[in-house]
Amino acid sequence: MPTPVRSGALLLILFCLITSCSQETGPGLYSFLVYEENGLTIAETTGGPKYDGEIFTYTEVLRLQQDESKPESLLNRPYGMTMGEDGSVFILDGVEQCILVFSADGSFRQRMGRRGAGPGEFEGAHYLSMYGDTLSVFDGRLRRTTLFSDDGNLLTTLTSPLLPPFLRALEYGPVGELISISRKAVTDPVTQENTSAEVVHVFSAGGDTLAILESDPDPVPETSYLARFDYHAIVPVHFHGRAQADYFPYRGIMMTNGHDPWINWYDLRGNLKRSIRIDLPQDPVTAEERQQILLNAEIDIQNAPDERARAIARKKREMLVIPDTKECWDGVFADEWGYLWATIPRDYQLRLLMSPSHRVFNPQGEYIGDTTWPEGAWSVSRGHLLMILDYETNPTPAILQIESAVPGLIYP
Repeated sequence: MPTPVRSGALLLILFCLITSCSQETGPGLYSFLVYEENGLTIAETTGGPKYDGEIFTYTEVLRLQQDESKPESLLNRPYGMTMGEDGSVFILDGVEQCILVFSADGSFRQRMGRRGAGPGEFEGAHYLSMYGDTLSVFDGRLRRTTLFSDDGNLLTTLTSPLLPPFLRALEYGPVGELISISRKAVTDPVTQENTSAEVVHVFSAGGDTLAILESDPDPVPETSYLARFDYHAIVPVHFHGRAQADYFPYRGIMMTNGHDPWINWYDLRGNLKRSIRIDLPQDPVTAEERQQILLNAEIDIQNAPDERARAIARKKREMLVIPDTKECWDGVFADEWGYLWATIPRDYQLRLLMSPSHRVFNPQGEYIGDTTWPEGAWSVSRGHLLMILDYETNPTPAILQIESAVPGLIYP
C-alpha cells in the first residue's frame, strides 16, 4: 500500500477515476485488477505487461522547414516542444528566449515573445506546454508563467508573492489555483548525503494555501551530473483526455517514487485518490555490463573524427557515470489521451545506450507494454513523437506518427 507522499519526480496531470472493479487475464500469469480500498482506487498489474515485445512503431511524417533566407525561422537551442490541436508545432528556443511556431504542413509561421522582462517576454523560459488552445510558458528567472492563445496573442501572466524559493515550475488549476513545484535542500535520512526534495504548493485564487506535498529525498545527490537535468522529469503537465465512456479526465497532482513501484494521484487539496502499481524490473545492469558500456564510450571519444564530435562523445560519457540506483523511476508523464509513459530505471538506459525506454499504461492504469524511443525523441503529443534531430550540430525538429505494433492494441 502506498504511503500518502512518496515520490522522486512530480508532474501535474489529469487523471481518470475508476470506481468499479474489473479483472482481465492474458498471456502467462498476466492479470489486471482495479479495486477500492479505504476510499482509494488501486489499479494493479501483475505477471508482466499485457503485450510482449515492442508495442509501438514510429514513422517520420514531417520535418519542420527552417529557411536560411528567413533568420527568424532558424532554431538555436530547443528547450521544449509541443503540438497544438490543429497540428501546429511550438518550440521554445532557449538562446533567443522566444517561441517558434510552425504550421501543420511544416512551414514556419511566426515567433512569439522575445527576451526581456515585460509582458509576453522571457528571461529564463525553459518549459512550455499546450492545454487546449492555450500555450503555457514557464520562466524560472522571472518566476512566472505566461499564457498565450495558439495564434500568438498574450492572455495573462501567472505569478504570486507567495511562491517559494527555488521555483521549478508554475501552473494553474481549473478554478484559478496556482500550483508550484520547487526544490529544497535536505539530508537523506538513510545515506546522510546532502541532496534535495521537490515540494508542491497549491494556492487558491485568493492566496490561501490549499495543499503542500513533499517528495522523498532525491536518490541521486544534487552534486551528481544527472541531477541537474531532473527538472525535465518534474515539470507539470495538464491532461485533457478525449471524452470516453470508461474514464473521466481531471486535473490533479501525480507523484512517483524512485524506490517503490507506485504512481500516486492527489487532488488539488492534497488528498490521495488513486494509485497504480507495477513491479519494477529485477535484473539491473551487472558490474561487467556497466564496465563494458563505459569502455565503449571511451572508445567513441578516441575515435571521434573532430573536436565537436569528441565533445558530444564526452558529454554522453559523463551522463553514463551515474549511481547504481537500480529501482528508480526517472519520471512519469501523461499524454492528451490519458496514456502514462514511465521512464524505466536509469540502469536500464545503459543497456539502450541513451535511447529512452518507457513502460506504458492505458488510461485505466493497466500496464500494456514497453517501448523504446528513437534517439533524439523529446516528448509525446497528440499521438505523435516529437523529435530534435542533430541536436548538437544542426537541430532539426521532426514529427513521428505513433502506431500500434501488436494486434489488439489500439492507440488513439
